[in-house]
Amino acid sequence: MRLRDNFVRRIIMGRVLLPLFVVGAFVVFGCSEASRKTWWAKKINEDFSTAGRLTDRQVKYAAESGRFKSILSIFFFSKEERRCNDTCNFYPSTPGCIEIAELAGIQYAFLRRGVSWSSARAVAEFEADVQRLPKPILVHCVNAFYATGIALLYLAKRGEIQCSDVFSRGRAFGFEYQGIPEFTHTAFTLTKSPSCSPYLHKPRLPSKRYWMAKRLTDCVYIAGQIQVGDLCSIREDGFKTIANMRKGPVIPCGNRPSQEEVTLINIDSYKPKTYESGGRQLRKNLLKFRLDATKPNSYVSPTSTDNFESQNVCEFGDEIGYNETIERIALAKYEFEYYHVPVGGCYQYDEDALEGHYCVLKEMFEEKCPVLFHCRTGTRSAYFALLYLAITQKKSCQWALDTGLSIGYDYRSYPMCQVISSFASGNRQLPECSPAPTTADSTTITPTTGTPLTTITPTTRAPLCLYGNWSAWSECSRSCGIGTQKRSRELFESAGGACKNPLVVCRICQNRPCEFEAAVKQGRCKSIPVENVTYDGEEIRRELIAGGCAAQTSSGENRSVVLPSQVWCTKSSNYEGECVPMKFKSKRFRVGRSRKVAVLINKRCK
Repeated sequence: MRLRDNFVRRIIMGRVLLPLFVVGAFVVFGCSEASRKTWWAKKINEDFSTAGRLTDRQVKYAAESGRFKSILSIFFFSKEERRCNDTCNFYPSTPGCIEIAELAGIQYAFLRRGVSWSSARAVAEFEADVQRLPKPILVHCVNAFYATGIALLYLAKRGEIQCSDVFSRGRAFGFEYQGIPEFTHTAFTLTKSPSCSPYLHKPRLPSKRYWMAKRLTDCVYIAGQIQVGDLCSIREDGFKTIANMRKGPVIPCGNRPSQEEVTLINIDSYKPKTYESGGRQLRKNLLKFRLDATKPNSYVSPTSTDNFESQNVCEFGDEIGYNETIERIALAKYEFEYYHVPVGGCYQYDEDALEGHYCVLKEMFEEKCPVLFHCRTGTRSAYFALLYLAITQKKSCQWALDTGLSIGYDYRSYPMCQVISSFASGNRQLPECSPAPTTADSTTITPTTGTPLTTITPTTRAPLCLYGNWSAWSECSRSCGIGTQKRSRELFESAGGACKNPLVVCRICQNRPCEFEAAVKQGRCKSIPVENVTYDGEEIRRELIAGGCAAQTSSGENRSVVLPSQVWCTKSSNYEGECVPMKFKSKRFRVGRSRKVAVLINKRCK
């Protein structure tokens, strides 16, 4: 704490900062987390990846993924930021990032202010810093443009890439550096290569807001799962069409539940699957698959009662997992034209999938540019976009594989070459498409602004039970003793009256027992706080434990007092459904040298 206070004081007083400020210690979580939690990082090589300004969630994901051992910021962010009045995407200041990184267990550093990012001096300071940081390093800035540029200049200085590679690899990420005089001059100075000197291109800056999109062509951009807080930024960057390749709540060809997993803080992203062990997001399963059980609850948020996340509404998640229909409704409010092109279930990665989705892809490529394709990590989106381009433009499979690798996707173990060969050789034929393709599942949702939103999938979708998010809990029905709280949600789509899940649920709430309050007022009892108590082998929620009540005789003898209105709720309860009283049990606990007995009524919600 003293180190942080000194750091902040130096900032306020305007003293010169050291080029590098490092905090925290690295914790290994496991490499299986890399793609799902850090799909947005742009991989330069095995030692460096780049990103734009990080949210608090992304700093945690970088640590949890095991993909990075340190984070290096090119800029110093003096102010925190929330965009589009969103409660999900919070961009902390640099001091805030330092605190989050320390809690997450990853080293964090930043370059000294006042140095031009594309100068030879900045490259020299970057070199000094990365030599002291453990690798791999996530280098970030405002929008990944500057971080990628300085990382490429550093690699050119070391001779790991040619001067021409600096610009060609920048273009592969959607960044054009050759029109920036200082950058080109620095590249020429560091490599002594004449190919760096001419200023041939007008610089193309990346997205001002949504830097996570990966450019495939000027028409097609690839992303993983977008979030509620991204929609405003995506719209500001000029995207009008979004194609979603994640599965919907139900697989059409089998009428089976098919919600995918959401990404949760401090939870393994691959275990368990959505419907395994009674449901991935059950508390008992989340406890089992925590990445770090020693993290404090504040690691998730200042108000969290657990040290892991159980639901992610920012990724359009519900109590089961990712809900495509919730995303569809959210996109309608921003007037996006929306295509649902699911992969998984009915369609895999073979010829049938491309044939089934071809007409929808053709319409988007030819009429809806620019299009943002997304799925969970971008793998499905880039795969089918590359297949379409390779087949329609008669490009080779090697071109598709190399292009995929250039934006971070390795398809060498996928049947990509087989699919391209089947259509190129004439063994399979692309279908004929009508000028305005429609399907049995074409659905129109009218947003609040009046612009229709169209979703297209290859087959008829089964009726859905679409629920809204839960409201906040109501106030406790009683000011003392035991009461109840309620919360509700709306049913947007009723599946023909077949939806049976509750729209209103209750949970018990407890204030101090009324008898206890009266006893305290009369001076007969004193509060004895009870913490870390186990009941039926389960830890009890501290915030729901009422203080015990003890009386003393005139001789000073301690005497226990029975408070039958006291309620203890176990930590594993979800507090949803009907509250059912359980049998009476006695619980002994120690106060000082004396053992106290309180009669407990346990009410837990099914």
